[in-house]
Amino acid sequence: MDILTLGINSAIVGGIITLSNVIKSWDPTNKYKRFYILIPTILGVLVAYLKTEPFMWKDFGTNIIIYVGSATYIFKFGKTTVLGQ
Repeated sequence: MDILTLGINSAIVGGIITLSNVIKSWDPTNKYKRFYILIPTILGVLVAYLKTEPFMWKDFGTNIIIYVGSATYIFKFGKTTVLGQ
């Protein structure tokens, strides 16, 4: 199954991950390291809200699952495999 067949805009997911890394860079001492996974989660919920047009709870919930799930999984996957952390 291709990620594009799920209706996921890969540019938006890339933007969420990029913004997550930018926000994460504001904490050079890694004091809040355990909360880093919340960054793509919150951004994913915001994107899901903005992408749900017209707003219906069912579609909003579906978009949350799609955008938060893909963004947090790719964020965590890249962090553990590419960066080795």
